[in-house]
Amino acid sequence: MTYAKEGANIWQLFASPVQWQGRTLWLVSSCDVSEVFRLRNQQLAGFARLELLAFAGVVLVVWAVSRRLTRPLKALEESARAIAAGSYDRRTGMTGTDEVASLAASFNVMAEAVEQRARQLDLAVHQREDFVSAFTHELKTPMTSMLGYADLLRSAEVKPELRQRAANYIYHETKRLEALSAKLMTFMTLDPEHKTLELRPVSLAALAEKTARALPAECPIRLCWQGFETGCVLGDEELLTALLENLISNGIRAEPKDGRIHIAACWESSQVEIMVRDRGRGIPQTELERITEPFYMVDKSRARAQNGSGFGLALCDRIARLHGTRLEFESQPGEGTTVRFTLKEAAG
Repeated sequence: MTYAKEGANIWQLFASPVQWQGRTLWLVSSCDVSEVFRLRNQQLAGFARLELLAFAGVVLVVWAVSRRLTRPLKALEESARAIAAGSYDRRTGMTGTDEVASLAASFNVMAEAVEQRARQLDLAVHQREDFVSAFTHELKTPMTSMLGYADLLRSAEVKPELRQRAANYIYHETKRLEALSAKLMTFMTLDPEHKTLELRPVSLAALAEKTARALPAECPIRLCWQGFETGCVLGDEELLTALLENLISNGIRAEPKDGRIHIAACWESSQVEIMVRDRGRGIPQTELERITEPFYMVDKSRARAQNGSGFGLALCDRIARLHGTRLEFESQPGEGTTVRFTLKEAAG
């Protein structure tokens, strides 16, 4: 069997040997198979197109799957770049239960921690700037007046009344700056992050007595002590005395309408809640978050007139934190202020 092509036609030839009278004859037959070949070529072309389509489909599916798998990683990369550029509130926004979703959740937790740390650092920078600015102002204002009075006294003859007034101003401002320096040194040494206290039993009765003695004898405000008759707490007696003294002094400056400041100790299981309450001017809600910042004063002119420095509550806050507690403030303008903190009861 063989094939022969004639023009556009293809023939299939068959040859068979036949013996006749001692001779070998060949019987040849032919068949036009052009249509068969045409159909074959059509089928081959169809198969080729089908293979191309299948290959394109596989490529498309692989691309889609790979894109779906890498999209979360791309989102993680973009979020990481955004956070590195300063957008600390950026999150991946991915949910699910697979490994990539778990990685995204861990990334979000890390981003939250970074954002909180950045806020803390930013707040620390602003507080430090405010601290330096306020401290500079607290020194500059009296120093300028003191220099002026001193220059007047040394360069000219002045009347005795003026000389006495200048000397009194210089003396009182010097004493105020001395007290401010002492408070600043105490504040710098009482850093809860680098200092720990050895807490010892402190008698509440002795604490009340020592605090009352530390206050000015001519104080027109009556102190009402409640619950300090018996019992002991764990703490540092000197620091707790300074804490109560500053809180009571702030209450005195608030000019209570009833002329009293209430200091109470309430026992709750193994803890003692100490409360200092006055019915004075009160503090606006917008100011409560900042009153423990150094040099921060709600009413600067009134505070300076009463020899306030804005350092008392900052010291109180550090002393409270050294004792493992926090100051809690409740205040309403015109109604007064209440400050609470909790101490541990001393065993025995």
